[in-house]
Amino acid sequence: MRVLFLASYITIINDKNFKKNVTGYGYQVRDIADYVSRAGVNVDVVTSAITGGRNYNNTTILKKTWKDIFQHIKLFYLKKMIQLIKIYCPSYSRIIKILYYSLSAGYVEYILKNGNYDIAHIHGIGFNTKPYIDCCEKLGIRYILTLHGLNSFSDSVQMESGEKEFEKDFIKYAYNKGVSLTVISTGILNVIKEYLNVQDDIKHFYVITNGTNITESCLEYFDIRQRYEIDKNNRIMLCVGNLSSNKNQSQIVRAYNLLSGEIKKRLCILFLGTDTTSGDIKRKIYELGLNDNLILCGNISRDEIGSYYAQADYTVLASISEGFGLSIIEGFVYGLPNLTFSDLDSVEDLFDEKAMLILSERSDESLASGITQMLSEDWDREYIKKYAKNFSLERMAEEYVKIYRDIVE
Repeated sequence: MRVLFLASYITIINDKNFKKNVTGYGYQVRDIADYVSRAGVNVDVVTSAITGGRNYNNTTILKKTWKDIFQHIKLFYLKKMIQLIKIYCPSYSRIIKILYYSLSAGYVEYILKNGNYDIAHIHGIGFNTKPYIDCCEKLGIRYILTLHGLNSFSDSVQMESGEKEFEKDFIKYAYNKGVSLTVISTGILNVIKEYLNVQDDIKHFYVITNGTNITESCLEYFDIRQRYEIDKNNRIMLCVGNLSSNKNQSQIVRAYNLLSGEIKKRLCILFLGTDTTSGDIKRKIYELGLNDNLILCGNISRDEIGSYYAQADYTVLASISEGFGLSIIEGFVYGLPNLTFSDLDSVEDLFDEKAMLILSERSDESLASGITQMLSEDWDREYIKKYAKNFSLERMAEEYVKIYRDIVE
């Protein structure tokens, strides 16, 4: 079987063409392609990146140059772009990007025509992936879409209103036209079903939870206590993810400030991720005088992150909107229990009382109480490590391959 992956981007941190966007989406698309190929499927990948092409393990990332784009420009996709702009009224800066995607679509069509693919796998629903959808429908090529999150139902997600409306409209279209759609959590599927006013199962909508490498790995081990001057007796909690209003690290800061002096002395929280808040969280930490125990570590490479998980005690995720929460299962691999809110989309898929503490109330006081309870519980790290095996990349890939085969057959 041959599958073409079509995505906005993937993340490969040691390749300049693929390290511009370092996100969970980028890593997850890369890993899905990699592990689907390990399951015996021939996988090629096309993204928005200009590249001479390369291999990533068993996956082939196809070349895409400016010459390729301009040699294959199709008026059809420019007309589709104009229709999109008239309906959803994107900003001028967004129109420039839509133009690039539309110009590139002719080359994607060329690849689809000549690649003898059984199916295309499109990652995400937005203006950037709309030309991929148009390509497949124009050529009559079967395709499947994966939603790696749900952007259109949360005010905390930074996206133009027109693009959010497009996502909702396409979900309706997929439902009515029988387009196969996968989502990464049961919570996302439930939101979609409520939006569509559907009670029964939707046969062509599937839940495939994200996966992770279930082997503990510290490729670049170092002592995080020494690096950040953390006392050997202190507990360490990790909050993994780029700093943003949606990831809601600011609430963790406020909750920490409510903790008793004794708990503050015993607990350090490390924030791993790029700061997209223009320094707001850092300023708040310093204003409260918490900079010795709340530490912003910046973006951490996948080679280094194992050292953090291996030496930490807990993870915390306070996102306002989160399709899955990859850091939760990454922490499980190292035996780390997680603290999060009960309205997280993936709670139904991830929850085990021996591995997670979930909070029903989203107040600062509730989060502070939860942090205190995490420290008082006697967590069985070996049990959590075994539980992590339910979320392997191999299991995830097998589920995608099964759907490919069902669609093709």
